[in-house]
Amino acid sequence: MDGYFCFLFAAGPLPKHNNVSWRGNSGMKDGISDPAVRQNLVGGFYDAGDAIKFNFPASFAMTMLSWSVIEYSAKYEAAGELNHIKETIKWGTGYLLKIFNSSADKIDRIYAQVGVGDTSGEATTPNDHYCWVRPEDIDYQRPVYECHSCPDLAAEMAAALAAASIVSRDSEYSPKLVQGSELLFAYAWDACHLKTCNRSSDPSSGVWDEILPGHPAEDILLILHRSSEIMMCSYLPVFTSFNRTKGGLIQLNHGRPQPLQYVVNAAFLATLYSSNFGPNNRASTAGDSSNKVYFFIVPPFSNLTFHSVRLLWS
Repeated sequence: MDGYFCFLFAAGPLPKHNNVSWRGNSGMKDGISDPAVRQNLVGGFYDAGDAIKFNFPASFAMTMLSWSVIEYSAKYEAAGELNHIKETIKWGTGYLLKIFNSSADKIDRIYAQVGVGDTSGEATTPNDHYCWVRPEDIDYQRPVYECHSCPDLAAEMAAALAAASIVSRDSEYSPKLVQGSELLFAYAWDACHLKTCNRSSDPSSGVWDEILPGHPAEDILLILHRSSEIMMCSYLPVFTSFNRTKGGLIQLNHGRPQPLQYVVNAAFLATLYSSNFGPNNRASTAGDSSNKVYFFIVPPFSNLTFHSVRLLWS
């Protein structure tokens, strides 16, 4: 994913160096025109072909992009895309800093979505599915959705800002990302309050809106390490966790629509697992070894925010 692809979906006042010549400024009144909000929520990225801004998948995208730069910056640089991808991450995270009070000591709300789509076929009020127009031509009201108890969204945003703070070398911007991440994590922690945020304990296909088991902190490393190993093993043909075509293509989405997100995430995770914890890098977590390396992908209290952690205890 390069900067060109991402800026196809960019909202707000596009930068002068924008390399998508047929895109222009759009969504310039987002948040400001909603009488219940009156906040500047201009910027960020549209979700897809419509002009809705869903802040959960946007946060996930920034997490993944930042993580990929942390792991594979040399490859981005070799492809001539490192600066582009950093600009993309800064554009996305700059918007995330707008959707909560990032300068406060504590937060109690997050703006979760801008715009709405009515797919019932009976809509008469202009919205982002009723009116299929260029984002630059939108002139109807775009409502803002606010949430007061959304630990999964907050945790995903915290992961995005934390990962981006590692990518950024800006002495002014990186601390803002860290501060925002800490605020969001505290909000998510308070909202979840050490509850088990389970939705499924089956091997994950790695899609962004899936919650996996939460566990007491003292057990989390080993449990998540084992869960990650199970997840990796589930991709192998010897197991039957997923259906396959006659030619051997794995069907990670279990017949659900939009299969590309499953494939992209699984490919990235498998590559990352192999490079960090494959046969040539394996370290035992059994017995009484004084040095234990744990690899885990899933955090305890958020929707699937990927983490690759090799933690050495001595």
